[in-house]
Amino acid sequence: MTTKALEGIRVLDMTHVQSGPSATQLLAWLGADVVKVEAPGGDITRGQLRDVPDVDSLYFTMLNCNKRSVTLNTNDDFTDEVPRSGNASGGGQPGWAVRCAPGGPNDYVYVIVQPVGWPPLTALIGRPELAADPEWATPEARLPKLAKMFQLIEEWTSTLPKWEVLERLNSHNIPCGPILSTREIIEDASLAANEMIVEVDHPDRGTFTTVGNPLKLSDSPADITTPPLLGQHTEEILIGELGLGHEELRLLRSSGVI
Repeated sequence: MTTKALEGIRVLDMTHVQSGPSATQLLAWLGADVVKVEAPGGDITRGQLRDVPDVDSLYFTMLNCNKRSVTLNTNDDFTDEVPRSGNASGGGQPGWAVRCAPGGPNDYVYVIVQPVGWPPLTALIGRPELAADPEWATPEARLPKLAKMFQLIEEWTSTLPKWEVLERLNSHNIPCGPILSTREIIEDASLAANEMIVEVDHPDRGTFTTVGNPLKLSDSPADITTPPLLGQHTEEILIGELGLGHEELRLLRSSGVI
């Protein structure tokens, strides 16, 4: 059996909403035992932006895979014992999202203008004279006119679909990337092939689509598993790992501590 990169490391995840949970999810994907500590009411995102009634929202499930969940009232004295036990630029070059045809909300391509890419770009947009024009030829000359520069580029891109714009820019090694809708991301075959988009089975909501692990380690492959139900592992952790008795657990639960 393959040993994960962070196997044997336990992380108490006391974060909620977005930034913290996404960071700890990465640790869990790499093999850490991430225990999500939630108030008895749960992480607020479990109920936010729900697409299916009375189950955890995609907002929550997409940020909390591969974790365990324990409920705990952090305002109670018992809480102190648990943590002690548990342990507009593109890389410095000017870049901008320019509109493409037919002008929908996701019909944009992000273009980065590097010095080496300026001559072929001027040819693509039909303004080859700008490649040698002292007013435009160097990054220093273009810097005060970035808005005008991207306006000129957009006058060309707005006449073409974004995928054609990408094809033409890529053929000249001009850094660029599409602005994708959620549907385009989910249905992108290359993202699925690279396991950047994966499907996960959830006990309540069924199968859902979520992001995969961007960190690909040959000796530590990531298996994306379902996020925990609220308090799913409370008994397992408090009794099985911290040594509490069943009566203690009953008292904690009846008093609202867990």
